[in-house]
Amino acid sequence: MTTGLVNSWVDVPLVELWHPVQYLGGFGRQPQLRESLEPGSFYLGCGIGFSVLQVEGTDNVLSGSEEICDFTWNLGAGVNYALTDTVDLSFGYRYVGIGKQKIDLCNVAVPDGDVKFDPHVHELRVQIHVEVYSFLNPWR
Repeated sequence: MTTGLVNSWVDVPLVELWHPVQYLGGFGRQPQLRESLEPGSFYLGCGIGFSVLQVEGTDNVLSGSEEICDFTWNLGAGVNYALTDTVDLSFGYRYVGIGKQKIDLCNVAVPDGDVKFDPHVHELRVQIHVEVYSFLNPWR
């Protein structure tokens, strides 16, 4: 399967998510908790695109294969945590929906049929990001 997606992600610092809980719960100032939450962030995102899927199907009598190009979408969420200035650790989940598909089956001796299926992908991701070089930003 080949996919091409355009994604948009929102990254919210964990400290900012803690502020309403701290205020509404009446927890007061907790500098050690704040210090441990500062390097972390929660991310949420979605995207749309296309997928090219090479599939083969059979019903044990008929068989067929097709290359399908179709609309694809995804949703994801996760947590990033900065271990150092140049190393981040990330845990996340992403769902990729490919849409309902159908393969037409054909055989000379048996009437035509088809196989219908709904492919989708569930991803659990663990990522270590190491910044090797930081490019200068001309807009800063």
